[in-house]
Amino acid sequence: AMAASSLLRRICTAPTRTMPTGALFLSRGISISVETTPNPKSMKFVPDDREVLGEGAKAKVFRDIYEATSSPLASALLKVDGVREVMLAAQHVTVTKATLVDWEDLQDPVE
Repeated sequence: AMAASSLLRRICTAPTRTMPTGALFLSRGISISVETTPNPKSMKFVPDDREVLGEGAKAKVFRDIYEATSSPLASALLKVDGVREVMLAAQHVTVTKATLVDWEDLQDPVE
């Protein structure tokens, strides 16, 4: 779980600005809270004091890099071996891993 949050920090290094999809890039050094979900294959990443898509935005689900061409964040996360789905929501990002991959196994490729 911690590896994925370091990936989010590394990917989100541009100054805060609205992207075409409505997603925000997060600035360097942002604190990200990691939360479990009812699905053990998914983890929720909540950037502190930052929005992802913004208040009232409809969540967007990306299952492969082709669906994610409009979102640099989702595209980068989907390129990590073992990541199967990325959901961008108003206040958080949910990452779903492949069944046979452990969260701990994602740490090296992510870092």
